[in-house]
Amino acid sequence: LIGAARVWFDELPPESIDGYKDMKAALLSYFMQQKKYVKDPVEIHNIKQRERETLEDFMERFKIETERMKGAPECMRISGFMYGINNP
Repeated sequence: LIGAARVWFDELPPESIDGYKDMKAALLSYFMQQKKYVKDPVEIHNIKQRERETLEDFMERFKIETERMKGAPECMRISGFMYGINNP
């Protein structure tokens, strides 16, 4: 899996999928539901880099999660990204 599907898969609780049919149903259900709504651009500032998440992985996840945020100016996307980075 790559992209949004990989992010979804990595966030599944352990042992929550019992075989291919379960995974297919859960994947389709999740992504069909995701297309039904557009996220509020203000939610950009709620996307945070996770513990042990590399900057590259956070950048990919941030990009995926903000694709459904319509009407957010570039400056808001940049500030949301900067705000979400964990600084050691």
